[in-house]
Amino acid sequence: MRNIFLFVFLFLNSVVLADNISDHEIEQISVGDSLLDYFSITTIGKNIDKSTNANRRDKTFYLVDIVNEDFKEYDGLQFGLKENDQNFTIYYIAGVDFYSDISKCYEKMDSIVESISDLLKFTEKKDYGIYPDPSDPSGESLFRSVYFDFQKDQGTGMDHISVGCTDWSNTFEDLYNWKDNLRVTITTAEFDYWVNYLS
Repeated sequence: MRNIFLFVFLFLNSVVLADNISDHEIEQISVGDSLLDYFSITTIGKNIDKSTNANRRDKTFYLVDIVNEDFKEYDGLQFGLKENDQNFTIYYIAGVDFYSDISKCYEKMDSIVESISDLLKFTEKKDYGIYPDPSDPSGESLFRSVYFDFQKDQGTGMDHISVGCTDWSNTFEDLYNWKDNLRVTITTAEFDYWVNYLS
């Protein structure tokens, strides 16, 4: 496992913090970029998360999950793309690392949050603490999150950066072969609206 210092150093070099959400980067990729600038149509097509829209009434967006050993900072990346968009414009990007020990995830999360807080002094920070993950109906899986909001949500979503750790229950880990994970996201207001209001 990479140590905390190295992770924070890489994070600060892979997420460019500025005033506009599109100026931020994960693995040198920003929202607003075309995913075709980084991956082929074949790679994108093979990595579509077909479960994303299974239970959603609105199919505006879909997710692409890519795990690549060439990534420098993360085990995998996730992208939010719009259906029928021939430009494959990125509306959401997440860097994901996996853990067998949730305490290590929390340690790295704390370091990242502290670093972002120092750099985004005038951005609203919301610490939601630890609460049941909505993906698990049993309530046994837990999610811890901190958000940095770039504007007020007027019912139309908001641009934000978030840092979170998911602690899946043993049942979920066995059932889906999921692992506890750290997720650093850059989210546009349009994608945020879809997630929170059009599910």
